[in-house]
Amino acid sequence: MTVATSPLGSAEITRFGYSPDPLTALAIDSSNGASRGGRVNQLLKYADLALIAIALPVFVAADLPLLGWLGAAIGWCGQRGIQFALERKASETEDVKGFFRLMAGSLIGRSWFLVISIFTVGMIEREAGLAAALLSVIVFTFYLAMTLVTRPTNSQVEGS
Repeated sequence: MTVATSPLGSAEITRFGYSPDPLTALAIDSSNGASRGGRVNQLLKYADLALIAIALPVFVAADLPLLGWLGAAIGWCGQRGIQFALERKASETEDVKGFFRLMAGSLIGRSWFLVISIFTVGMIEREAGLAAALLSVIVFTFYLAMTLVTRPTNSQVEGS
């Protein structure tokens, strides 16, 4: 497994790009140049959560079922919390198989969490379930686009 140390001499970084030490992430961000969008990329990674918040006034103005918004918000924020926790745990593992097991489990578990929340809302009120599903699709599409925009380029990975 290839590792590199930060200029500050802190923890190692695996080739997967995870480090349990926040100073390492700060050192990497400053060495890559925050002026090239490091901080903006960090904000864009969480823009999907802002989109959920922005959707609330839209639901109110359009007289859509608020239960649908609540179900989508709980489902989306819950799955993002699971993602955060499992990515942190994966960053601490030295085992490559363990890393990929955690990441695959995260993807499957998060999907089920979101689907169950939408299904539950739909069982309570059919229109709310539809609204929750549509909002979740919109937020997922936005999240996927932001993930593609904020992914590191080859020059960032190689340290150029």
